[in-house]
Amino acid sequence: MSTAAMTKYLAVKRSKCLAAIHCAKKDLGWDDDHYRAVLIGLFRKSSAGDLTVNEMKDLLDTMRRVGWNQKEQIDRQINALQYRAVEMASEMKNGEARLVGLVKKICRVDRLEWCRDIGRLKKLLLVMERIG
Repeated sequence: MSTAAMTKYLAVKRSKCLAAIHCAKKDLGWDDDHYRAVLIGLFRKSSAGDLTVNEMKDLLDTMRRVGWNQKEQIDRQINALQYRAVEMASEMKNGEARLVGLVKKICRVDRLEWCRDIGRLKKLLLVMERIG
């Protein structure tokens, strides 16, 4: 892997880890003081942005041990996106039929509830907004 490709890969990995950390912080109900105390106690750093990717993974492991479940958070996000698509379809002329067609084309599945891909669901919502 080239240096540029490796740099990009690590930047994406880092961004995803930071996003997961902030979701976990919110889901666990940690206030800023508690969150900073954990960071300082484990890593002697006051910001997750200062952590290495490996330290971020260690922090996520710690958050999982105290009760955070990333799958539940992802499921909630998928359910919210699916609900929004149904809601938007109800406001469109011939919305149910249009939704079925768009789901097949964009999500590549026959039924909305079968789509578990957040990226495709977001794309579906963007297209539905444009159709309006």
